[in-house]
Amino acid sequence: MGIFSRRKGRDDQGGQGSRESVTAFWDWWVAEGRALADASIAGRPNDDLVAAMSRRVSAVHPGLAWELSPGREAEHCLVVSPEGDAALRGAARRWVRGAPAADATWEFADSRQANREPESMTLEVGGQTISFADLVVGARREGSRIDVTVHHPAFEALDERARVTITFLGLDTALGETGVELWVGEVTPSVVPPLDGFGLAGLRAVVRDLEAESTDEDGQPHWAILNGTGDGGPILAMAQIPLHPATAPDLDTHAAVAVPYSDQTDSGLPGQDALTELRALEDSINGALSDSGRVVAHQSHAGVRLLHVYLDSTADDAVPSLAAVCDPWPQDVRIRVTPDPGWSNVAHLRT
Repeated sequence: MGIFSRRKGRDDQGGQGSRESVTAFWDWWVAEGRALADASIAGRPNDDLVAAMSRRVSAVHPGLAWELSPGREAEHCLVVSPEGDAALRGAARRWVRGAPAADATWEFADSRQANREPESMTLEVGGQTISFADLVVGARREGSRIDVTVHHPAFEALDERARVTITFLGLDTALGETGVELWVGEVTPSVVPPLDGFGLAGLRAVVRDLEAESTDEDGQPHWAILNGTGDGGPILAMAQIPLHPATAPDLDTHAAVAVPYSDQTDSGLPGQDALTELRALEDSINGALSDSGRVVAHQSHAGVRLLHVYLDSTADDAVPSLAAVCDPWPQDVRIRVTPDPGWSNVAHLRT
């Protein structure tokens, strides 16, 4: 839980987190902000911190929330969070990328971090002290995510809103905000304990196993093969797992790249020569874009491969670089670019 914090208001509006606003925030942090935060953490009253921090974070984006919390490696962590709003993930990621190097006292994060000892946390709700050690979780694997049922003995005496609040705070405490977004599917608070339930530490172990299964040694996502049928024949697709914007929050723009191929099977899928050429094209796209974009999925059907590329909207050279790589392709390549911070254009390929 945050020691000091500010939540976004209901009427906060959108934005992108400009380089200027991010630079201004960190200049202020070095010149004044850190000293204010140090004083507040040390218990010396400082009414200026919340107002000053909120003003500076709002300049990055008025919808972002912030908090000071215990760190994982450092003593304290300054968190600026989009609170699950896909449209704000990019602004939060650009903010943390501009941060100074962490030290023994301060580290920085663009989402709430998991607590080292989640079952040690307590929460006051409705006049009751809720111990997270008493949370019981049931988990069921559904594709690349885990559906969870969460129970606490106090739920029977609390209303639905309180149950939901406790449930999600417990999940965030165990897995971190990004961990919940990536690996947890349906969430159900329950007044009845789940069969074969376990505590938050057990849930963390289950999610770690799933993450290890779905990513390589460098933490990069594995890819899944998907099959379907459409007008004109079969569809063959591949997509990264998890196919979720939290894996690359600053890639908030979708580019649909339609690449025709002449070497095809009788069913319209790429032949061996086409596969080699298409793979080389994908590698070239990823290499040219570097940190400003990447291919996250593709689907082949009736002589056309549709590449799903996500780009950083603040990178001025991203779209021109993508077009330049595709230009030598022997057939006409069509590129359609649309804003898509929630990656809704690839939702049909999520497993």
